[in-house]
Amino acid sequence: MEFGIDGTHHSLRRGAANDLQRQGLSKEEIKARGRWRSEAGLERYLVDTPEAQGISGGAEKEADGPPVLVRQPEEG
Repeated sequence: MEFGIDGTHHSLRRGAANDLQRQGLSKEEIKARGRWRSEAGLERYLVDTPEAQGISGGAEKEADGPPVLVRQPEEG
């Protein structure tokens, strides 16, 4: 809160676990990396998303690469 961030260490664990799941790691690998002792403990942190299951959300990435920021000319 002191730095304007609202969350706890659980938020960081949840984010890391879900990122590893999106990368395709197995639950056993995620459990080991996060030091969860039980699968039930890990399950509370995981969010079931289509991306985690390897399903595209319908929006395909551009073949040209990531978006690029372009500076607009200043008016005046």
